[in-house]
Amino acid sequence: MTGTPSPSPTEPKRRERRKRVGFAKLRLDGSETEARRSAALVLEVLAGARTPLEAAKAMGVSPPRYYLLEERGILGLVEALKPRARGPGRRPERELEKLRREVKRLERECARGQSLLRQAQRAMGLSSPEEKPPEPGKRKPKRSRLARALRAAEALREEKDGIHLGAERGGGDDGKTGEAEGRKEASSN
Repeated sequence: MTGTPSPSPTEPKRRERRKRVGFAKLRLDGSETEARRSAALVLEVLAGARTPLEAAKAMGVSPPRYYLLEERGILGLVEALKPRARGPGRRPERELEKLRREVKRLERECARGQSLLRQAQRAMGLSSPEEKPPEPGKRKPKRSRLARALRAAEALREEKDGIHLGAERGGGDDGKTGEAEGRKEASSN
């Protein structure tokens, strides 16, 4: 056995030291050089390496202005060290977009429900609900009482059963004349 002695089982293991990162992020940050220089001077004053007057002269500001900048720096430090909520933050823009998507989804759902209701009413042969009376002075356009689709379905059913549309309305073999034929006969007499 050559080289390194093996650690005994009773001897505690040494922890490996991690490399200290230091303040490399501060150097790599794209902050303005003036702000970085001011932050360094405030930290030197707080550490006791400089006096506030020396730092104010180095910054080129008056002592009251220095104290104001120092206070803002400390407040920024405190704000940065507050515990943060986990996960993505709630932004008003994101909330607004989420609510807009929800409104669109609900509008589509409502339109689908209305369509299904109309289809069910047509299938059962119910008429559409009563409409409001027109406002005075406004003419309401005349609408057909039956929907075009219902008229087409009725015509197809009658052709399928062998009954023609004219026969059902009075132009059949029973000797009675239809409304249109009766008008023709009256006008020729």
